[in-house]
Amino acid sequence: MKVIFGLLVSLSVMLSGCGGGESSGGTTTSSTFNLAQGLANFAKTGSTNTFNISGTCAGKFLFVIDPATSTSTSEGDTKFVAKTTTNFTFNAPCSFGGGAGTPRTQANSTGMISYDKNYVQAGSDNGSYDVIREKFIPPTSVRIGDTGSYTVDEYYDSSKQVRIGEIIFTYVVKSDTQSSVKYELTGNQTFSSGIGSDVTSNKSMFTYRLDANGQMTLLSLEISATFKPGKGVNYQFIANL
Repeated sequence: MKVIFGLLVSLSVMLSGCGGGESSGGTTTSSTFNLAQGLANFAKTGSTNTFNISGTCAGKFLFVIDPATSTSTSEGDTKFVAKTTTNFTFNAPCSFGGGAGTPRTQANSTGMISYDKNYVQAGSDNGSYDVIREKFIPPTSVRIGDTGSYTVDEYYDSSKQVRIGEIIFTYVVKSDTQSSVKYELTGNQTFSSGIGSDVTSNKSMFTYRLDANGQMTLLSLEISATFKPGKGVNYQFIANL
């Protein structure tokens, strides 16, 4: 389950801003939104969503990120931390993932997200130990067409002696309503030599809403993986509120 849940926890709402472009739909090109405030508010308040699942199997998906109210020491300094809970409940036994893809009606995991003193995500620990490679300051002003990317390094544990690989995240700001924009954030995972060699593709895409008051909301997500023949059962899960 590391393939699924590692991406879910890594792929939260940490974005950096650059670019610019055309607009369409409800939001105007002149509208700007405070991403730094949105990220901080999301970390402080947390998020609880129950999604309807379609794709490989149908069912429900509970995704909880607790408010980042406690602290711990990692990567040399004090971080705010938030517990995460993921729970898939399928309508019927569902086969997916590495190996034989044993049918299951539930798939559960807990983990942790860490934030720096400004409530910008710094890493996560959920089946893999993930660290943000770049240090950046989220912009206080973004608009439709802005794009960006960042990289997360994945390790087996906090000792960082064995590197699993990396996830490259890219995002684009899209039109939503007159008072909000959407952030479409995509992650593509690659593995180090000899690790995860059975997986040919592992992707996730999350869509968030950021409104004019600096509130950020998770709207939907999609996760998928493909395996070499005989090495696993391919899957795609699409989750909507």
